[in-house]
Amino acid sequence: MELLDSEKVRSILSEEEREDLLLADFVVWGRRKADEGEVYLVGEVSWVVDCADVERARRRADLFSRLGITAFPVVAGRTITEEADHLARERKVLRFLDGIYHPD
Repeated sequence: MELLDSEKVRSILSEEEREDLLLADFVVWGRRKADEGEVYLVGEVSWVVDCADVERARRRADLFSRLGITAFPVVAGRTITEEADHLARERKVLRFLDGIYHPD
């Protein structure tokens, strides 16, 4: 929240884009083991992940990228539709289904 309230963010993102980031189901901050670089996971959670969830996660990660922040889009759910699974692979969105990571 502090990050999104900064002057830097307000000068780069529109108010609508900033509010879109605030609607993410989760934002997780961490550091890569390899180089200690800061990264964020930006995600959507649904019982059944659909294409809209995939698009929202991708769009929000891209907004963080515009701020110079490394962000990975994530969708998580019990299951995923076939179309959403294809789209997630195509758009490079990480998938966690029933608690298990599903790499490409």
